[in-house]
Amino acid sequence: MNNPDAVIKKCVELADRDMMSGGRFVSAFFLQSKKERVNYMMNELKKNGFDYTKIDKKKICNALFWTCDEEKTKTVKGTMRCFKPFGLAQKLVNMTYKYLYVYREHIGDIKLDFTMCDCPVDSVVLQKLGSDLNWTNMTAEEYGHTQDEIIAKLEDEKYSLMKAEIGALAFDDNWINGKSS
Repeated sequence: MNNPDAVIKKCVELADRDMMSGGRFVSAFFLQSKKERVNYMMNELKKNGFDYTKIDKKKICNALFWTCDEEKTKTVKGTMRCFKPFGLAQKLVNMTYKYLYVYREHIGDIKLDFTMCDCPVDSVVLQKLGSDLNWTNMTAEEYGHTQDEIIAKLEDEKYSLMKAEIGALAFDDNWINGKSS
């Protein structure tokens, strides 16, 4: 906890683990190993000054997985499943920022504006929205529409305090109460 670079790297590793909750089924299609993904994300964070608004999820999608919105299929437990990598990229980026928020006191002098962050989209968040989308089969456009729905839901008064501090991350309120999403 006394080494900011190590804490930041651990945040990316934790985000990668969360992304792999759905990504493990299609990891054979990934262009990068876990170590390469973590190093790539660390470089992207530093290159962009940790500014969430400068992080390009489509670029990350193309670099770490495969062409955004391109569908690949794989049989999982006897069922043919379709996967599109944009959901994996957004999960990796958004969970990284979520963990950076949690460990913000241990990342050194880096000042982050969490109000600009998107909510990590996963099955819990999609269910909360009443959506039948699957985050591992989400296009960039569907992701944008989902974030628009989240922003609309964040107008509820119960989110006002947290929204002022962490933006759309506040919609994923399970993690605030000690539950992981």
